[in-house]
Amino acid sequence: MQESKIKLDIGAITASQEDGRSFLLFLYQEGGGRCLTIPLAPSDLHALLTNVAPKREERQKKGNTIYDLFAQGLSRSGLQLQEVELVRGEQENSFSTLLKLSEGEAMEASFADGIIMAKICSAPIYVGREVMERYALSSNMDAAVLLKHQLKEAVKREDFEEAYLIQQRLERMNG
Repeated sequence: MQESKIKLDIGAITASQEDGRSFLLFLYQEGGGRCLTIPLAPSDLHALLTNVAPKREERQKKGNTIYDLFAQGLSRSGLQLQEVELVRGEQENSFSTLLKLSEGEAMEASFADGIIMAKICSAPIYVGREVMERYALSSNMDAAVLLKHQLKEAVKREDFEEAYLIQQRLERMNG
């Protein structure tokens, strides 16, 4: 029987090519060639960058965040975050998460909150196979989108050496 969930990992965050003011998070299938691209609001981007990117020691220097306090509360209660599952939202291209705790407990959380808690608690991130089949793109396609965005940015900065190297990578991918 095929497993009903697929394990994901955070790949990259980039500005959307459509308007440059919204952002996309790439969640890659572990050991596979597909990924989900999740639109992020600026507030979600800020939360992810300030709580996922810094190492735990750097976050603790700034003081405990609400996420650290939640993780500590779980621990004091004898609970652990076992996994985070992406759940398809009712609106187009929206996701929330389900935090699955030990003892069979579960709670809903926003997309960004779930991803942050997964990273802070070292819990795996999963998505249902059906959701992945319907919404995932091949990672080569996503890599090309990301490289094209990086190429545009390099040209804007007038970093033509970097632009040339990115262009070569794009040509190798398409060649």
